[in-house]
Amino acid sequence: MQEQKLASRLQEIRDAIDQLCQEIQKDEIPLQQQTIGLFDGEFMTTEDGKKYQVPPNYASKSMLVPGDTLRLIKEGPQNLFKHVDKAERLEVAGVLIKRGEDWIAICDEGEFKILPASIKHFQADVGDKIKMFLPKEFAVLETKWGAMSELVKDEVEGARMAVETEIPVETQAAASEQPVAGSAEPGLVAEPKEDIDLI
Repeated sequence: MQEQKLASRLQEIRDAIDQLCQEIQKDEIPLQQQTIGLFDGEFMTTEDGKKYQVPPNYASKSMLVPGDTLRLIKEGPQNLFKHVDKAERLEVAGVLIKRGEDWIAICDEGEFKILPASIKHFQADVGDKIKMFLPKEFAVLETKWGAMSELVKDEVEGARMAVETEIPVETQAAASEQPVAGSAEPGLVAEPKEDIDLI
């Protein structure tokens, strides 16, 4: 039994070494054979103007921001991307809105689109407060994209709880059972003189 465990462990090590060697080989691709470009929020754009769609899930998971450098690796029919250099970035807070099909975070720095894949990953919604990365030179790059990095849960949950508990259910129920002065007949509850908006 111990020999079988040892043999299994050795095979796992061999597999890990093989995978590492493959990664090293990818890294050793000659520069002239590499396709390098800058991320613009949706695409990788090369120096000669060619654009390659970056999978939204990868961009979201890697928290790519415009100005990041990517390398395109072709494996058969697939395009694989590797994040090789990060643009200098800053993290800011914003609030989510939805305009048409676009998710947008509004912050002091302006309005920036957020990938729907990020919204889905963080299970965010309209009105939620988030944190996101922007390229430090966002004004120079004239970018309209940010990378969501965090859903500010305490504030989101606090805001939702505040709405739900502003007027306790028991208080509402008790109030509805109390007769109101000026009721036309005993046992009937008169309509309140003023409307109350429950926020």
